[in-house]
Amino acid sequence: YRSRPDEIYSGEPVDFILAFWMAHEVPDQQRFFAQLQGVLKSDGRFLLVEPKMHVSRAQFETAITMAQKAGFRLTDRPDIPLSLAALLVPVMP
Repeated sequence: YRSRPDEIYSGEPVDFILAFWMAHEVPDQQRFFAQLQGVLKSDGRFLLVEPKMHVSRAQFETAITMAQKAGFRLTDRPDIPLSLAALLVPVMP
């Protein structure tokens, strides 16, 4: 509630971010991932999950690429029913 409408979060850094079946709805995914990377602690985790019936594997791979360009590294692809999933961590300089 303290963020502007076009911001993700403006408080303390967080340990974990879950984007479950929603990232495909965000108009500017590159900006979305960059904002998430900016609020995640250096040892934090980001779990990106999208629905198989709505997001193609190619679209999901594009989202992962955008997240990587925003400063994340892919560490795992957990098996979540009916979903495409990626566990990412922030890349720190």
